[in-house]
Amino acid sequence: MQGHDVDELLRQAESFHDACQFSEAEKLYRFILQGTHIPDKVYFLYGTLELQRGNFAEAVALLGVACEKKPDSLRSLNHLGIALHSLGKNDEALEVCSLALEISRDDISTLSLLGGILAGQGKYEAAIPIFEKAVRISSDNSEVKYNYALCLQQSGAPDAAFVQYNEILSVNPLHVQSLINSAFIEKERGNLIQAELLLQKACEAEPNNPDALYNYASVLVALKKYFAAEKLLELIVKASAGFCEAWNLLGRVQFETFRFEEAVQCFKQCLQLQPEFVQAYLNAGVASFEAGLFDQSVGYLRKGLELEPENAALHFALSETLLAMGEFTEGLQEYEYRLFHEIYKDKKYAIPRWRGEQLAGKRLYIFEEQGAGDTFHFIRFCSYLKSSGAYIIFACRSSLQGLIECSGLADEVVPDSDADIPDTCDFYIPLVSIPYVLGGFQKGLQMQGAYLQVPDSARLKWKGKLASYKGKKIGLVWSGNTAIGVNTKRHCMLRELLPIMRLPGYEFFSLQVGGAASELNELPAGIVVHDLGARISDFEDTAAIIEQLDLVITVDTSVAHLAGALGKQTYVLLSKIPDWRWHEDGDKSSWYPSTVLFRQKQTGDWAPVINQIIRRLTMNSVSGFTPENPLLLVLPSGENFGWGVCSKYLKKHLAERTSIKIYQKELGQEEIKNLAAFKAIADIHMKPAENLLTRASIGYTFFEFELPPEALENAREYDIILGGSTWNKQKLDEAGITNNGVLIQGIDPELFYPLPAKIDEKLFVIFSGGKFELRKGQDLVLAAFARLQDKYPDMILMNAWYNFWPQTMLPMHNSRHIKFDLHGDTWGDVMSYIYKLNGIKQDRVITLPIVDNTRLREVYARSDIGLFPNRCEGGTNLVLMEYMACGKPVIASYNSGHMDVLTDKTSYMLKDMKNFEEFDGDKRLIDWREANIDEIISMIEFAYHHRGEIRSTGERAGEYMKQFTWEKSAEHLLSVANRFAL
Repeated sequence: MQGHDVDELLRQAESFHDACQFSEAEKLYRFILQGTHIPDKVYFLYGTLELQRGNFAEAVALLGVACEKKPDSLRSLNHLGIALHSLGKNDEALEVCSLALEISRDDISTLSLLGGILAGQGKYEAAIPIFEKAVRISSDNSEVKYNYALCLQQSGAPDAAFVQYNEILSVNPLHVQSLINSAFIEKERGNLIQAELLLQKACEAEPNNPDALYNYASVLVALKKYFAAEKLLELIVKASAGFCEAWNLLGRVQFETFRFEEAVQCFKQCLQLQPEFVQAYLNAGVASFEAGLFDQSVGYLRKGLELEPENAALHFALSETLLAMGEFTEGLQEYEYRLFHEIYKDKKYAIPRWRGEQLAGKRLYIFEEQGAGDTFHFIRFCSYLKSSGAYIIFACRSSLQGLIECSGLADEVVPDSDADIPDTCDFYIPLVSIPYVLGGFQKGLQMQGAYLQVPDSARLKWKGKLASYKGKKIGLVWSGNTAIGVNTKRHCMLRELLPIMRLPGYEFFSLQVGGAASELNELPAGIVVHDLGARISDFEDTAAIIEQLDLVITVDTSVAHLAGALGKQTYVLLSKIPDWRWHEDGDKSSWYPSTVLFRQKQTGDWAPVINQIIRRLTMNSVSGFTPENPLLLVLPSGENFGWGVCSKYLKKHLAERTSIKIYQKELGQEEIKNLAAFKAIADIHMKPAENLLTRASIGYTFFEFELPPEALENAREYDIILGGSTWNKQKLDEAGITNNGVLIQGIDPELFYPLPAKIDEKLFVIFSGGKFELRKGQDLVLAAFARLQDKYPDMILMNAWYNFWPQTMLPMHNSRHIKFDLHGDTWGDVMSYIYKLNGIKQDRVITLPIVDNTRLREVYARSDIGLFPNRCEGGTNLVLMEYMACGKPVIASYNSGHMDVLTDKTSYMLKDMKNFEEFDGDKRLIDWREANIDEIISMIEFAYHHRGEIRSTGERAGEYMKQFTWEKSAEHLLSVANRFAL
């Protein structure tokens, strides 16, 4: 080949190379290398091509020749260094970098390569000054700056790294890896919201980036936004089934949302991908335990221990499973691994640990550990050891000292601290290790009844403080330390105890301390729980209060153990899979004879547990009504509306429990004068529906307007008045009518029970029910829908607003949200005219005729969410309750009667409310609350875009409403009425 021909061929090869036509370029490079006139440049170009194609060995060979031909070529040296580094020949690559830096100390490419090699070897401290120099030379080079930031972050300087990431993002706001790493730093700082926003941007920039999606999901998990996290993780594992960490995190999400068996399957999938992932064995073992699969739990945990025999977390989890299975010998041995926890690291042991040696004449130092409940539980063993001749020195926190000291379980009670254990003792032992040394629990269980005593000082402090309260006194504790164990084991919402708090004849006292005590502020008006928690300074106070109570109702907390150790009658609410020490059959505890155990059947479902407690509290109240002296029911008749439905079910369920007589006009005064009567109250004047003279009168009222002065006088005719809601009770109290109580309406679980998921996803259907009137807030529904109908063409409004009494619709003229006028001969005509006035598209609204109560479930099945922005409800709103009972989610105003049935877990509550009042001169006629239209719209749009999440809320609502049945309403009414039976 002639020289000029070679040059031309090389130009053609470069042209192909630049155009990424690598095969064509390679043919020409190879052809040139076969000739006699070979330009030096071809070795660099061909080596670079092989480097680009990932053929690193070939690249090294060619680039090595290029460097020999031209030793001062920075590009050849740099590319050779990259190829060597890619082959893992880092020492040779570092030598090449040194040669390059001798030529130019400030070459950015060489500095970046050198820093990258050092960082890849984990030598971040050495890499940092290299990248720092590169950044000074080329401050606008985002790749160099990113690598510098990454080294800073990996070396333990996140703040400095964060500054660099921010500089990158100020130039390129969508630099995804900088967004991800900045989010990680924010997460470590505890700034989860900022981390979430950064990762949102990263995912928007690269929607399929698994690293961004996974980190976003992990932040959502930390924020407890489990539904959103689960959806992301499902996308990740669907796109990349081999993403082991994503399966593990998905399992964690399902674990946190109490779907333990599903969680186990995710951890199993993770382990199939990475059989040596020890943390996944731990997770699978714990999830199996919570699912009640104890044998499976043991299997996973033992497999993890084969990989890491000294993993204390695995041993401890295994201990809890074994103890729950009753395998006490091995379980107690494994339980000793708790001592590997960092809380024990500062204990100094200058004396030997007691391992079962004779104790007669010996001084034994015992220190408490873990929670106060553990101390109350295990302190019983001190008495046994003391009886064997040992001198017991017990060390505990100051809040327990007085209790332990006065109970005589130890010879000395001293403050616990991190100081050395005194060398004047012969042995030491942690309190919870005593049964392990003794070989089991049987010896400790010989101590029956009370073994703790209240100090005289605390008894004197609280003497007479509760004496003025009438009725039986019940102490309540609804939350323990939720940082310990699965949340449902130690926490239920205070509102879930409302059915207990409505029982007549009891006074309720909160012993709750900590953040959960704030739930007292969220109780419906009229429910009284006396807050003693703020006045409790130590467990001596708690014990002194418990001594004055008739009963303590508590979840699994230290108070459960304290009350049991004091011998006080105690009801303990337990999760489906409780702590190992409660894994006994039945409702009795072998630890505490005075304790009764109430167990969940489904994880997180407290309603049946609450109902069990109510039945136990009321089981001694046998009906005092007989065929000769029945309970007279003076109630309206009917089938479909308010009073009619209420009457129908109360009559039915009372008849199943006691002797009743239904009032009829033909009954004479003489026949009823000696009977106790349950009477519907006709109006806000507190006049009965029928003016009858009876031996005792129990009134039942639902009202929405302010009570007039004459109501107080008329109310004196009743022995007690039951309001349909706690809001009614509050209004009775305000009017001076103090002989009152509450009787909540119910649902028929045979008619209204959870529905299968709505199949048709083409339309999003909003249901609204209740007679069309200002009080029910349908004007707010129409105003919200008018603003949404154009934005969401698949959104439909379905209503059951039929109103037999047109005059009650007239106050709609006072609405500032819609135009209103009564026009038309039929219900359809009336509503069509109102839609037209307000610009509502007729084809987007389904106007139902009157629907029989027994068929409403079919209506609810066709909708996605219920909307109830009622301004006031004297009762609890039957339509709302029945809709929720069908497992459907609701958006509802959090006011008046709604407050008795709505919770954050089971509904979407409208809380941005403002006063809606009406006056006649100085006289207030109504005292209602009106929801904010913007909040209603926001809630609807959230529901529209999160259909899976609202379905989950609906499912929880269906379970929750099982505690509100007409059967329970009848039982409650009977417990009140029995007071007036002969």
